[in-house]
This record gives sequence, structure tokens and C-alpha cells, in this order.
Amino acid sequence: MRTLTQPGSSALPHGASFDRYLEAIVDQIQVPPSRYEAAIRSYNSVSDWLGRPESTLKELRIDVYAQGSFRLGTAVRPLGDHETYDLDVICEFYIAKNEVTQEELQDMLGVELEDYARARSLREPSRWPRCWTLNYSDEAQFNMDLVPALPDGERQVILLKEASLRYDFANTAILITDSGHRHFRTKTDDWDISNPRGYADWFVRQMQPRVEKRKLAERIDAGVHVETVPEYRRRTPLQKAIQLLKKHRDVRFEEEPSKKPSSIILTTLATAAYGGETTLVQTIKGILASADGRIQRRGSTTWIPNPADPRENLADSWAEDPALEEAFRDWVKTAAVDFRRAEEAASDDERIDAMAPRIGRTIAEGAARRVAGSTAKALARRASTEMATVLQDAPHRRPPPWKQHLVGAAWIDSATCRRSGFRPHNFRSNGAILPKGATLTFQAKTNISKPYRVYWQVVNVGAEARAEDGLRGQIEAERELYRGHLKTTESTLYHGSHSIECFIVKDEVMVARSGQFVVSIGRR
Repeated sequence: MRTLTQPGSSALPHGASFDRYLEAIVDQIQVPPSRYEAAIRSYNSVSDWLGRPESTLKELRIDVYAQGSFRLGTAVRPLGDHETYDLDVICEFYIAKNEVTQEELQDMLGVELEDYARARSLREPSRWPRCWTLNYSDEAQFNMDLVPALPDGERQVILLKEASLRYDFANTAILITDSGHRHFRTKTDDWDISNPRGYADWFVRQMQPRVEKRKLAERIDAGVHVETVPEYRRRTPLQKAIQLLKKHRDVRFEEEPSKKPSSIILTTLATAAYGGETTLVQTIKGILASADGRIQRRGSTTWIPNPADPRENLADSWAEDPALEEAFRDWVKTAAVDFRRAEEAASDDERIDAMAPRIGRTIAEGAARRVAGSTAKALARRASTEMATVLQDAPHRRPPPWKQHLVGAAWIDSATCRRSGFRPHNFRSNGAILPKGATLTFQAKTNISKPYRVYWQVVNVGAEARAEDGLRGQIEAERELYRGHLKTTESTLYHGSHSIECFIVKDEVMVARSGQFVVSIGRR
């Protein structure tokens, strides 16, 4: 097989080489500085509009500032060919909360945004429960969500003190509107609470080298907000690690978006786990090793406290849908295995194969070229067909969790299709299209001596499997050996191409694997 290295050589698998490889991935998924600068210009333009002489709000003080990944410098390029970014912005009105209702505040901002859109030839703003959205042209490649809010820092500091809870970031707390709130049309201090500035201050404190943290803490305690230096220019190991993990998550859950872990949970656990490591490899390993351990249990409830407001549980959706917690924990394990396998890879091809399923093969190959300084236009793939490549790189295909030392062989020796009313027949990988409603029996062989354990992995792809939540991809232990044979039975349920693979594990080391056996199933 052709690789990026010279014949007979292999990639340096450890240390600086792998760090350069991860840096090369980040370079490809990084949001261009021009996008950040365009976003800043856009929300500054809105801020200027709200304060112009003709504005209905000109007598009010309004702070307009970004929140979320653009503020933290952890945004990544979207999946797909169309790069459209969502910019989250707070419009903080300095009005006493007993002088205005949530509905009135939303209406006040909406009037000006509608005028702004007309003046800029934009489409009409969209109104949502908590915000307004400015819909820019496709060429702008982003939309802006503007959340109207009121300051509430002083009261929140008092409330947190009374509850004996941490309050060092509470002085920047705000109240936000929500049309679903029971007091949406009532003048009251019972609003939803948020604190994006406090969260950003916490994030900056955590990512700074330890020698700078004390000075930064003093600035925060004094009420000085760290907004003068755009965070996207800092490019710290923590920011890059979060970007890598976001990309890994985005690709992993591209076909299962309802299970996708939220960015706020990912960012919070990663930031809390950061120990000041100075390299990207060390930072990623540290985060993945301890992220699970930072999830709390309070009685029967899983709890991830918001560092800017410890009363808020960022994992409250997990109580409503336990599958979300299961998906998060499974993703962390998968990410840990992927990065470990990539670090330990003995060649560029092995490293690419480890990262491609959940980073993207184009990005994984591009990073290898950059590190090797190769001018090759393309890399040879292990898979023999395009569909085999799709199955090999399926994001939901879990990587083998064991250490690998392939000292023997395993292969699927026979595959039999049985269907009511028809004679059984054998078929081959990438062979004839099989009917739905059939039973498939796979028998594998190995030259590994007993004792050993046998595992199987089925990977489904395609619209039917996705719609029925039947993508699978887990590695499952064989329940029993059939008279010494390695055998498993499956059913043909979904149209498309799918795969099955057998793994042989001895003393918790994978010593043989069969490779993917591809099965094609017709529409009927």
C-alpha cells in the first residue's frame, strides 16, 4: 500500500509528531478569522443602529455582546459544503425589571430589528420564544440570534450568598425573555436567568496558564470583564482540544442528531478537566480521561452544574431522556479509543483509518499530508470498493476498545441466506443482492489457539436503518460457541449495504480480526 512516507518507513507515532497531526486537523476545522471579524462587525452594526439618533431606544443604555462558541473561540466549521454559522448575541437593556414585561422587551427590540433589516435589505427577522433572528444573505454565511435581556447581577450575588453557593461570577447575571414563561406578560422579577459573561470569564480563567490565573481572578473579582482581547485569537490548547472534540462529536452524530451531546456540556466538562497542559495531545488525553468523573450524582439525578450559576443543571435534559446520557458516555469512550489508536499508529495509513470515521477521511488525510510535507494528491484506501469505504468510515462504527497485537488470522468462512419457501444458499462479501425478510448465518474461523473470546460487530448504513434507529455499530460478545464454531445469526431488515466483522480477543488483547464482510440487501 502506498503511504505518505518513503518505502520501508513509517510515521513517528508518538510525541511531537502526533501533536503536529492534531494541530493540522485543527487548522482545517478552524473558523477563518475573517468570519469572526465579519461577525464582530455585524453585531457592532446592530449596536450602532440601536443607539442612532432616530432609534426608539436611543435614550437607553444597551450592551450588545456575543455569547457561545464565537465568544469563547471554540467554533468549528459546519459539516457539509455550505458554511453557515449561528452567531448568538445578547442585547442587555439597562432597565429596571419592574418597569417592563418580557413581552414588552421583546417587542422593543423587534421594532428596531425590523427597521434594521429593511434598511440593510435583509429578510424579515424571525421571532422565537427567546430571541429574534436576523437572516443574512447566503453570501454572508451566518445568521444572528439576538436575545433581549436585563441586568440582574446584584440580586443574584445576594441569592447565591444566602444559599451558601459560589457567586464569584454572578455579578454579570442577566434575565432573559421567554414567550413560554408563565409571567411573560407580567411585570415581575421572575424571569429565566442566564450569565454568558460569567461563563466566559470562568472559561478564560480556566484556560490561562497557572501563573496568569491569579491576576485574572483579581480582575474578575473587581468587576472587570475580559472582553478586550478576542478569544478566537488566543488559540490555546484548551480551545483547540474543544474544537477537535466538537468536530469528532459532530461527525459521530451526523446521522443521529437527536442523540448529539450539547456543546455547553462538552465545553463545561472539558474546561473543568483542563489541568494547564501545554500540548494538544496532553490536553485531549487529560479531558477524555476525566470528563466522565466530573459528572455528579445528586440522589437519582445526574448533575452538571453551570460554573456561572451552580443552581442550574446543564444536564437537566438527561433526566427527561436517559438515552442522551448514555450517548454522551459512549461518545467519550469512543473518542478516547480513537485518539489513543491514532497516537499509537505505526503508519500514516493506520493513523488515518483511526481518525477518519469521526473526523472525516478528507481531513484525516489532509492532516497527514501536512505533517509529512507530502505533495501526493491522494492516499490509497484500504477498502476495495466505495461502499466498503463508507462502511469502514461509518461514524457509528465503534472502534475496537482493546489493545491490538495481531498475531493470527480470522476470517468469515461461510455466509448462508435462509428464506421461507426457498432453499438455503451461500453468498460472498460484495456479492449478490439479498432479499429482505431472510435469516443470515455467518461462520468464522481463526488460527488462534483457545482459550479466547469472540466478538461481532454489525454496521448498518442507509436511510431505512437510520429512520428505524437501527444503525448499530456496537461490538457485542458472542453468547456461545456452536460446537467449537464461531457463528452468529442476523436478519435482513434494511435496504442498502451493511457489514459484519469478527474479533478474536485473548487476555484482553485483540489478536485477530476478520475484516468487514459486506452484505447488500434489496428493497423488497
